[in-house]
Amino acid sequence: MVWAVVWANSRYRLMRTPPRLPPVIAGFKVQGVDWQPLKHVDFPFLGYLLSCHLAIEHYLTNFLTTATPLKLGWEDARLRFTQKVALVEKLDCFPPPYDLLPSIKHLNTLRNRFAHKLDIKLTTEDLKPFADVVERIAPKRKTPNRPLKKALLPEPVHKTDGTAHQDGYQEQADNIPKHAI
Repeated sequence: MVWAVVWANSRYRLMRTPPRLPPVIAGFKVQGVDWQPLKHVDFPFLGYLLSCHLAIEHYLTNFLTTATPLKLGWEDARLRFTQKVALVEKLDCFPPPYDLLPSIKHLNTLRNRFAHKLDIKLTTEDLKPFADVVERIAPKRKTPNRPLKKALLPEPVHKTDGTAHQDGYQEQADNIPKHAI
């Protein structure tokens, strides 16, 4: 029981202190190493970006596994992120406006920038490719909290008496590629 209290106290202490990384080597001097502290790392954003990158890589792997008829051992191949993107791109199964690959490539570019310099600050221009994808797929949505399938569709089809047709979305949903839903 004592170990649980000690563990909880140490966890609480860790949560209260802001996250820090050890300093990195900035260069070498005659006297030794020149250390540079990493003070301005945006941990919440960096964590979000890396989580998105990992989730997308997971889905790319699963897509390759299910989109190809042969059992090729995708997991065992241990492909890099860019190789997976290139293979999915060659399958050519995401027609406009559902082609997310350019924005996925851009996400990888941002991840690589962070890999070389953790404390970079992104600009609005850096995030523009993501905004462009959202605008292309769901332009000027009226209700932001609709499910994805309905968000990609126009408003429901209405009967002539003004009431919404029960399957108003179904007819329109048939035109959306299955992989985009």
